[in-house]
Amino acid sequence: MNATLLIVLLVGFPVVSFGYTDPGTGIFLLQSLIAGSLGIIYSCRKAISRLLFRQAEEPVQKSGQTPEQQ
Repeated sequence: MNATLLIVLLVGFPVVSFGYTDPGTGIFLLQSLIAGSLGIIYSCRKAISRLLFRQAEEPVQKSGQTPEQQ
C-alpha cells in the first residue's frame, strides 16, 4: 500500500517545480539573515579584532638587564 502511494505521488506530480516567495516573506527572510550575521559579528568583535589587528609581541626582558645588555 505504501509503495503504491509513493509511486502514485512521484508519477502524479511534475518533476519541475517553480517556487514563489511573496515580497513580504522574502524581505523578512533577508532581514533575518542580515540581522543574524551582524549579531554574530558584533558578539565576536573582540576575537575578530585580535585576529585582524595583531601587534608584534614585545621581547621579554630578563630580570635586571636592560634591552641593550641582552
